[in-house]
Amino acid sequence: MGRRYFVSVLGGSTIDVARGCREFEYEFTRVPVGSEALGATHGSELPYVFGTLDRGIGSRGPPPRVTAVDTQVSEVMQQYWTNFAKTGNPNGVGLPEWPRYDTEHAILHLDKTITAGPDANRAKYQYLSTAEAGLLVREPPR
Repeated sequence: MGRRYFVSVLGGSTIDVARGCREFEYEFTRVPVGSEALGATHGSELPYVFGTLDRGIGSRGPPPRVTAVDTQVSEVMQQYWTNFAKTGNPNGVGLPEWPRYDTEHAILHLDKTITAGPDANRAKYQYLSTAEAGLLVREPPR
């Protein structure tokens, strides 16, 4: 049986940046009208990325209402993801600058407005990374 270590996203990013990889990180906090009770949940950015807002934004709670803001955020996100897939860099003409995640730890904040800035949650992620460091998980028996 083999063993493996958990590596957090933060730890993986830190390692990748140290190796010279280009990293671009984001925080999606857009909460559509009608989903205020849920907030921005894991994966709630996917309909924005794939341009499927017309099919609904979430599967829990009351159906949210798609607004012009949601459509605009979706269009910008689609441009970022397409640029990244084509070139390895999400930035492009007319888009707010998405900084590389490097020693400054700047990220893109995706909400009603799209801005770049420090990762306000970094200290929490560092704590969690420290807490999980060295955790062993055995692979399931075959």
